[in-house]
Amino acid sequence: MYRLSIIIPVFNVEKYIIDCLNSLYQQNLSENDFEIILINDGSTDQSANLINSFSQSHSNIKMYYQKNSGPSAARNLGIQKAIGEYLLFIDSDDFLLPNKIPLLLQIAEKNQLEVLRADYLNSKENGKIVKYEKSIISSRRIYSNKIIKGDILYSKIFCMEFFTPLLLLNRTFILKNNLYFHEGIYFEDIDFSTRLSLVVTRAMFTPITFYIYRLRENSITHSINLKKVKDLTDIINTLQNSVDRNRFNYPMKQSVLQNITHLSVYLFIRLSEPLLYPHKKEILSTYKVGYLSITGGLKEKIIAILYNLTGKHLIRILHPFVYVKLQLIGGGKTANKKE
Repeated sequence: MYRLSIIIPVFNVEKYIIDCLNSLYQQNLSENDFEIILINDGSTDQSANLINSFSQSHSNIKMYYQKNSGPSAARNLGIQKAIGEYLLFIDSDDFLLPNKIPLLLQIAEKNQLEVLRADYLNSKENGKIVKYEKSIISSRRIYSNKIIKGDILYSKIFCMEFFTPLLLLNRTFILKNNLYFHEGIYFEDIDFSTRLSLVVTRAMFTPITFYIYRLRENSITHSINLKKVKDLTDIINTLQNSVDRNRFNYPMKQSVLQNITHLSVYLFIRLSEPLLYPHKKEILSTYKVGYLSITGGLKEKIIAILYNLTGKHLIRILHPFVYVKLQLIGGGKTANKKE
């Protein structure tokens, strides 16, 4: 058994995959300590050839193929194939800082953790790290290096940053609790992190920065389309249903309600954009939240109040303001970006 299984979904990332792989061999780990599981999700570029060539020099790389099914299906296949004590998911266009994984493994193993959450920085598309002071959210600072349960993980550590690659996960814990990813949807990390938080009893946050998130203009997380807003609506409804069924204790319930408001405001603004505005009735017909918590920043509070007063007519109110804003910043076609 390996100490760590690194699972990487791969889809048309020939520009980035070698940088990603190189960073995994800059961790001061023996190849006997970890395995790399690459899931080729139907790539049509040179990604597979580059990986095959790279793997000739390494004994711990395994690549599996699947018909294009999305990152969730790829991650699930990786979980099934993994034999490491811990799991780490990496997006194939991102990379790691050198010599950080041994530190994370040491913390997780010493404390017998089910989940360890660490920190990240952003880089430009060319891989140049964006240099700025990334302050730790105060609630994270208070709970740093302390063993916590799922409600604290969700409410004080995640703080609406549901990014699965920042989590070092105990494989036995994942399998025991059937924590697979919901396939075929976007925003799957939100759903996964919520279900994770309901069952975890030994989690920890460490302020160690190890992950570099590459900002790509046309990546999945930086584009929007009808499928994504439908999936986002489903995620919001799932969270609301969980609240209605009283599945959460008070601190986590308040955080989930805050997250519902945060996601709903994002949804409303997107539906107010010209390219998605014609679909507002279709989307809002499935939106099941009747009342939003007045929480978050000023913009979120104002929009939440307006929604509570006007209901789904809010989109008509927002539409002209969003339209003018997009014209002023030259972003009138934001919602039409391709993945």
